[in-house]
Amino acid sequence: MSAGPAPEPEFWVLDAVAVPHSAAPTLSFRMRVRESSERPVYTIALTAQIQLEAAERPHDAATKARLLDVFGEPERWGDTARGVLWARPELLVPSFTGSTQFELQVVCSTDLELATTRYLEAVPDGDAPLAFHFSGSVIYEEGGDRIQVSRVPWHVTAQFRLPLETWRKACGDGGLVRVGGDTFLELRRYASERGLHTEDAAIEDLLAAARAEAG
Repeated sequence: MSAGPAPEPEFWVLDAVAVPHSAAPTLSFRMRVRESSERPVYTIALTAQIQLEAAERPHDAATKARLLDVFGEPERWGDTARGVLWARPELLVPSFTGSTQFELQVVCSTDLELATTRYLEAVPDGDAPLAFHFSGSVIYEEGGDRIQVSRVPWHVTAQFRLPLETWRKACGDGGLVRVGGDTFLELRRYASERGLHTEDAAIEDLLAAARAEAG
């Protein structure tokens, strides 16, 4: 008996929630997969390349100004604010026939040097348009209990609009800024000399002094 066409799984992102008590800020995306041939699928070794598609939603002038050094002038956003890589998680989808649901967890970086983090911090409300591009291997059963392996087709994608409130529940306020070793030591020395207990307090003190000097 000849083998049928290779499976072509379809994916949907149903919703997203912040993972409580995680070691690092983490979002869990609830996913659905369907394989219409109804052949038993033992697993899918799945990779999801998640991209930010900022150009898919409107932004006010203040937000565009905050993101000028990320995406450039507003008239360029049609090119620069598309397809920005956010994460590339991998997982094994559990066995199913027909369709099933599973969770895709993404650790959220709070590094403010990353374009995606800068964007998620800068936009005041609404949602962030995301595109999920899938790849990987489908291990399935063909007639007669034969095990077959095929690739997830390159065109398999899913769209999702991530509520910014959900991202902020996972990541909280603020972010990480990398500084050089000498700068960090100077910052700690500044805090110690002024009786400040954290580097954050030292930065706020310096900013207050700069604002006062600027009038």
